[in-house]
Amino acid sequence: MVEYIEYKLLKFDNKELEAQWWQDREKKIAQYPKKKMHDFDGIVAPKVQQRKWGKLVAILDIFTIIPLL
Repeated sequence: MVEYIEYKLLKFDNKELEAQWWQDREKKIAQYPKKKMHDFDGIVAPKVQQRKWGKLVAILDIFTIIPLL
């Protein structure tokens, strides 16, 4: 009987942990595009602009503001 109760308690705890995992996963999925766009704006976009505009980019970067998360 004690083993059965322990089994049920472990099963209940497992369900709670799994629910928490799914909630955390949904939050991470929602934040992923924001993080990737921030990375793109901060790293890739200046390189593309530099290839496209050449040395003029240094002047344009003075007026560009990249928000931090």
